[in-house]
Amino acid sequence: MNRHNQIDALLLKFFYGDQHKVDMWWAKPNPMLGNISPKTMVLIGKLERLYGFIEENCSALETPVSTLCAICDQIKELHPSTHQWTAKETKGDANGPV
Repeated sequence: MNRHNQIDALLLKFFYGDQHKVDMWWAKPNPMLGNISPKTMVLIGKLERLYGFIEENCSALETPVSTLCAICDQIKELHPSTHQWTAKETKGDANGPV
């Protein structure tokens, strides 16, 4: 399995099998990566650095709540209108994300 496939496998696990979220993650600039997209990191030859970042952050699956909250905050900051639960959270919905 090549590194790109390894990263995809980790991300699919992290995003509970949601390929659309994985695809969005690859395409969108990421503040934790210096505001460039993971795809761009691969194109500029930083695949191993990206793999280390993913491995380190996805290994936190043992404590997914804090990790997922950080990722969700990041996604909301970048694209607030693309997530149905964003509006609920900002209106103070006690049930949290859907």
